[in-house]
Amino acid sequence: MPDIIKIGRTSLSVSERMVSLDNTSVPLPFECYYAARVSDSPALEKALHIALGEQRVRNSREFFKIDPIRAKVILELLAIEDATPGELITESPQDVEDIERSREMRPAFRFSL
Repeated sequence: MPDIIKIGRTSLSVSERMVSLDNTSVPLPFECYYAARVSDSPALEKALHIALGEQRVRNSREFFKIDPIRAKVILELLAIEDATPGELITESPQDVEDIERSREMRPAFRFSL
């Protein structure tokens, strides 16, 4: 889902949350673009959802149609610690192949966009 990101919080580890999101409702496992520990996650999550409200895909979900770097730069300012996993979180080698194949299908990045 190019340029659609999920902004949420969890009490699980990032790895556990990534695996729990991978179910029959999504075509590919989620990729974690950025994760951070913050001091007041409920307040920050609410503020981000309000600030990015116009980009929200569906009111009852935490998905936003924006370039992930926009959310990342905000979170970096407020992060206590970067918690981004260093590798893809998947349940099988086939998942990694599927993600890599989907990346090849993405259009080339253009600064003009």
